[in-house]
Amino acid sequence: MSNLAICLVLISAFFHALKSFFLKRSKDKFSFLFLYYNISILVYLPLLIYFVLSEGVDWVALFFWGMVSGVCHFFYMICFAKAMEKGDLSLVYPIIRSSPALVLVCAVFFLGEDVSIRGVLGISLIVFGVYSINLDGLSFQSLSQPLRKLCYEPSLQWGLLTMLTVTAYSIVDKQGAITNHPMIFACALPIFSSIYFSPYFLARKDNSKLRVEWDENKRDILINSVICVGGYNLIIVAMSFEKLSYVVGLRQVSIVMAVIMGGMILREKNYLVRVFASCVIFVGAFLIASAGK
Repeated sequence: MSNLAICLVLISAFFHALKSFFLKRSKDKFSFLFLYYNISILVYLPLLIYFVLSEGVDWVALFFWGMVSGVCHFFYMICFAKAMEKGDLSLVYPIIRSSPALVLVCAVFFLGEDVSIRGVLGISLIVFGVYSINLDGLSFQSLSQPLRKLCYEPSLQWGLLTMLTVTAYSIVDKQGAITNHPMIFACALPIFSSIYFSPYFLARKDNSKLRVEWDENKRDILINSVICVGGYNLIIVAMSFEKLSYVVGLRQVSIVMAVIMGGMILREKNYLVRVFASCVIFVGAFLIASAGK
């Protein structure tokens, strides 16, 4: 990869991890999501208009894939908020970002695609990493802990559900990004997500928390409103001149970044075990991304 592509991908990965870090330390997760998603619409509306006028747009395709993606992102936002409410950033985030393994499995079983030895190894490493990240320690006695935790630990359950929604919107967004200019689809995504999430949020009983969240975390909200779409746009630029497999694989380094943020800044437990597991997940994701090379 070129130095420019590496820089763009690493910045994008940092943005993604930082976005989740800000969400984790917010007071009310749903209010935080509502605010930064809707502000991002205003932030990127001028860019959306520019690309619509300069590149043209297939409105039917944009609205179809946008509305389908909006449904996927709606469930993603709910599951992600619940996961962040219930569990540590260093535990939940790596599970959520393990979707490349599930995407590859779906491609094999439902689309009839072939899988290489590298892909199988990548899936195995991700499964091992996700399993080991739930360990309280590196001992023989703790080996069965993850299976037991899955039965009663809400953070793991919501994390796995979030991973399913990430898998779904990844597949849908790929289709949406090839039917129109990728920047158009990326800048329009907050609009379609808000179409579903905003009525859901406004129908809740505790919207009084909205003002409190803004007063306490307006800086984080404004930063997220920029990086939530900006990070994806950096990936699009990198993909325009670099191999897709390497871009997608390197982007998963955000897993390691989020675990470091959770351990060093939020002082979450089992830090060393989670760093080790997140590195394993990153290697597995990179192998999957480069399996078709």
